[in-house]
Amino acid sequence: MGATHVTRAEIFRVNWTVTPDQEPDAKLNSYAQECDVCGVASPRTHDANDGTLWIIEHARRNPSHTSYTEVVKRPWRAFMS
Repeated sequence: MGATHVTRAEIFRVNWTVTPDQEPDAKLNSYAQECDVCGVASPRTHDANDGTLWIIEHARRNPSHTSYTEVVKRPWRAFMS
């Protein structure tokens, strides 16, 4: 017969806090726009207003494409509190 192995673990409750990462080394927020009709997306930039110009140009070339979604990437941090 094989040996019996017993594993012991202590489990305890931990509170976590989640917050936007504003540390000096945090990634910058980035923004893009997506066309809801065809799925094409603008280049991702760090200026939220850049997507507006992309929408205007995309709509000019595709007049029936009138619905867009902004995609925002924002860094977050989690830590035990």
